[in-house]
Parts: sequence; C-alpha cells; structure tokens
Amino acid sequence: MKLHNEIYIGDGLYLKYDGFAIWLRAPREGEDHIVALEPDTMRNFIREVLKIERHAKVLKNVMHEHYDREVAQEHAPNYDTTAEREMDRETLEQRLSEEGYKFDE
Repeated sequence: MKLHNEIYIGDGLYLKYDGFAIWLRAPREGEDHIVALEPDTMRNFIREVLKIERHAKVLKNVMHEHYDREVAQEHAPNYDTTAEREMDRETLEQRLSEEGYKFDE
C-alpha cells in the first residue's frame, strides 16, 4: 500500500507512506520539518506509544479511585483520607514500575 497523497493527521502534521517508510511533515514558516520513519524505527515508535498508553490507563484508574474517595470525603467530612492518598501514590508507582516506568530519585 502506498499513499501518494499526504493525509492530515492533526496538530499541523501530515503523513505519507511510500511503501517503505512513513513520512511525517510539519509545515513551518520558511521550511517544512520532515521525518522519515523506517520500519524498525516505526516499530520502536509504536512500542513506546503503547507503553505510554498503558501508563496513561494505570494513571486514569488510580486517579478515578482517588476521585471516588474524594467524593466520599465530601459526604463524610470526618473521614481521614491521608493514609489512602499516600497508598495511592505508592500503588501508582508500583503499577508503573511493573510496566517498566523508571522514577527519578
């Protein structure tokens, strides 16, 4: 499959496939910025995007759990969530560590 015409994919970025590489073009004043992603690079790029997506899902789940506790706090103001918040941070770090995310010390 070859894309002879560029496709606009959003955020000022255009995509074209020549049968081997995927070409990305970002028009800029004076000149365009162009990147060619060869097959190995494209596989690496997709792998990293999927990692980010998994991390985002973990973050979303933990944030959703945290939000549920915050809503409960509004309805029961004497309930102390301090320990649970710390546990959330530790849970988040553990889940992301399991996915291979590294934390700065």
